[in-house]
Amino acid sequence: MPKYTNPKMTSFKEKGFMEFEHYPLFHERYENILTERDKHLATFLFFTGVSPRELIELQRRDVSREGDKIKFRITRIGKKTKERQPRFIEWSIKYPELISFWEWLKNWPDDFYIFGWLRIQGSGGGNPREYIRKHLGDCAYFFRHNINSLLYLSGATDQQVMEFKGAKSMWGVLPYRHLSQESLRKRTKIQSKAIK
Repeated sequence: MPKYTNPKMTSFKEKGFMEFEHYPLFHERYENILTERDKHLATFLFFTGVSPRELIELQRRDVSREGDKIKFRITRIGKKTKERQPRFIEWSIKYPELISFWEWLKNWPDDFYIFGWLRIQGSGGGNPREYIRKHLGDCAYFFRHNINSLLYLSGATDQQVMEFKGAKSMWGVLPYRHLSQESLRKRTKIQSKAIK
């Protein structure tokens, strides 16, 4: 488990619930990021919740636009360098950050690593986790926890969250089934009603 520096994640560790970053808060974060590449990094992490290992493997060929959708092909390289089955994440292009992301990379060569600078030691990269923490203000795990938890809170099934995350089993998504402050209040009312 990563060291939490973000107050939202600290709240989860200490109180059992987390305040999430919904789209309006993300948009505010995006507007305050200084560099274009960091804005696109934040966009990709917010909408996909990928791990740093998946992030550095992303190439231009893994992103496509089909009508009003943007589609990400996420491939995770396993610890023994075996390529896992890819998964696909698709979003409506209605979000301005995704439009900007697409415009930024659409003419790049297919084999170009989108976040290539994170792969290279000494160019601000070599340690994606540290770069994300320093430049975006949150650990990479926050983005993963945020999007997967928001999916659950919006009514996604276990199977849907497993597919989105690329988890092989329920164990891979259980950390995201925790309570928000609102659902904690609702459960407390149900518990009181149950023991009457």
